[in-house]
Amino acid sequence: MVFEDLFATRAAAIDAIEAGAASVDRLRDPFVGPTDEAAMSFPAVEVLPESADDQGGNTYRHTLRLNIYFERKRDVDYRTQLDAAGEAAVAATSELLSGIDEAYAVRIGTVEDFAGNAAGTQLLLISIQFVIDVTLDLPSA
Repeated sequence: MVFEDLFATRAAAIDAIEAGAASVDRLRDPFVGPTDEAAMSFPAVEVLPESADDQGGNTYRHTLRLNIYFERKRDVDYRTQLDAAGEAAVAATSELLSGIDEAYAVRIGTVEDFAGNAAGTQLLLISIQFVIDVTLDLPSA
């Protein structure tokens, strides 16, 4: 298979981010991909794959997000929620670095905050984008 390693490294990145987030006691076990907002319990932790892009040569860039949805309450300091998200991001980065042999660069690309309302609940989303560059052994023509 020509691109077997591309999909294998993508799956490994999803698994690593999921494992890192799952190691944080203050958070629930993560799920992969979107789910029914009305069925979510908070804090909800989602691993959301974004893309795998050819960077030229034998290099691909995987981008994935770790989305952590918190219920917004007046008596909760944002920094407490940010600390939990940061702990998950650090743990996920560690898992990515140790779990993907083909990765030569792992970094956090963007951290974004969003506030909104879903299924009658006031929410805060902290979204952390991971960028993972991998070198693959691709066949030449």
